[in-house]
Amino acid sequence: MTPPDAGSVKFSILPTIGGVATRQAYTLTFTTVTPQTYTFTMPGDATSGVTFTYYISGDDERFYATPAPSIYTFIGATQTPFTVRLSSANVTGDSNVQLTVSTTRVPTRSVTLTITPASSTSNDALPVSTQPFVFTFTPSTGIVPQMVSYAIPNGIGEISFTTRVSGDDAAYYSLPTISPLKVIPQTTRIMASGVPPTVYVNQTFAYTLQLVSPPRKNVVLTISGSNLATVTPNVIQWNAGDVSARTVIVRAAPGGSFALFYTLGGADAALYLPPTSPAITTTPLGVVSVNNLPSFISAGATMSFTIGLSRAPSSPLSVGVTPVINGVSVASLRSSVLFTSDAPQFVSVFIPTGYVGTLSLFIQLQGTDASFYVISPFSQVAIRATSS
Repeated sequence: MTPPDAGSVKFSILPTIGGVATRQAYTLTFTTVTPQTYTFTMPGDATSGVTFTYYISGDDERFYATPAPSIYTFIGATQTPFTVRLSSANVTGDSNVQLTVSTTRVPTRSVTLTITPASSTSNDALPVSTQPFVFTFTPSTGIVPQMVSYAIPNGIGEISFTTRVSGDDAAYYSLPTISPLKVIPQTTRIMASGVPPTVYVNQTFAYTLQLVSPPRKNVVLTISGSNLATVTPNVIQWNAGDVSARTVIVRAAPGGSFALFYTLGGADAALYLPPTSPAITTTPLGVVSVNNLPSFISAGATMSFTIGLSRAPSSPLSVGVTPVINGVSVASLRSSVLFTSDAPQFVSVFIPTGYVGTLSLFIQLQGTDASFYVISPFSQVAIRATSS
């Protein structure tokens, strides 16, 4: 343009997008013919073209014609994708995975990629932190890949990722596609101690169950026994932070082998393995037998016989013998023998004079193994009067 004749002339530029003025209006003041530059930056969220409207003002405005508006059609931006790489597609709970973000385009000003993790399953099964990860690229950072370590909680399910691009150069970048991250739970086994490999028919025994690591919320263990074995209690629950030992009482099956079976439940069931379930062998009850009884005995005489065991006891077993004459127990005539093996024991019973009728024996077992034996039936003995 020719120089102004006096003072100055002002050339104002008003850009509008979709009929809405932008914040990039500017006025150039000329006092000479030296060219001046105006720079306009297309907003990253623009979806239509820009129109530049011009205005002239100042001392010499009457000497200048206002140019027609300039209209520029919006053709969109060529977008460069972000790339996000996970160090593993499957990861074990309570571990770390590396997220690496890269792009092939250096931003003119800046661009930011925000990645926010979220659990694809319930938060009870996989308590994911939703703290976002922010990656900002500028001309000074260039296209050097950026990396962050993500701590994965223990649980089961998938972690999905939402992404958002922002910044001055956001229009020139496209969102990445991130496949869900599969989380495999890190499990610990519930420990069972004190389960015997062999028990007797109908024997009752106790054992303990204990957690190695506490649950976040709760874990429930349901116990059942096969072959008519019974369990008390049959449902045990540990709540958050609890690893206390629990005692279980089992009554063995009435015959044959049996096993204990476990079912896990509760919010944290996926983080645990049930105890192992080995078969428990049931041994038949031992037999106490009364042998060598005479068919009769005279009053005033001593009767001798033997008591035998079908198998040796695991601890000393006392066998008490009380004569029962004509249905009446005679405690004063009671005697006992102690078994530490299966060797037969001799017993002698004195029958005072004056008794006539029938003699039977009341057998009483005492000791840890007393309930693991049954008494075999035996015959009564006739008591005859003393010969004159």
